[in-house]
Amino acid sequence: MLVVGAVLSLIVSASAEAKTAVQMSLYSLTTEEQFLNHADDRQRGFGNNPFGNFHAPTATTREQNNGPFPGDNAVFTFNLYTSQNRKHLVGTATFTCTYNFNKKGFCDATYELSGGMLVGAGSIDFNAKNYTLIITGGTGKYRAVTGTVESVQAAYSLTRLTITLT
Repeated sequence: MLVVGAVLSLIVSASAEAKTAVQMSLYSLTTEEQFLNHADDRQRGFGNNPFGNFHAPTATTREQNNGPFPGDNAVFTFNLYTSQNRKHLVGTATFTCTYNFNKKGFCDATYELSGGMLVGAGSIDFNAKNYTLIITGGTGKYRAVTGTVESVQAAYSLTRLTITLT
């Protein structure tokens, strides 16, 4: 009986100390995009493979349309606002993305806000209108947080971000 009481008191105290989720809504507007086409890297893939005796007769991708193609990169920067009217700038964000197939990529993201920076990452389907990234940490007042960033397209070329931190 004493053990059960100790376990219950631990559960109650752990519940009392559990962090509550904090949610904030922001609006992002793309300010710059830089695309890095690595077609020359694919050309170097013709011929002798330095990792074995395989001789590639053709390139690994056929570029018949506009990319991005696997291995290409892009860097996006954004301004972050508290509302759609874009009157109150509260920070900036930067995404560094590496594309794989079908206009999908993996992105590292940083959100610079008052009091610190949030760091996140995740897969983005650039054919889709929405995405979700995972917050893996941060700096300053965001140092020990985790959470998610969910995006939904909004009016006026804006994206509404719902940031949930735990």
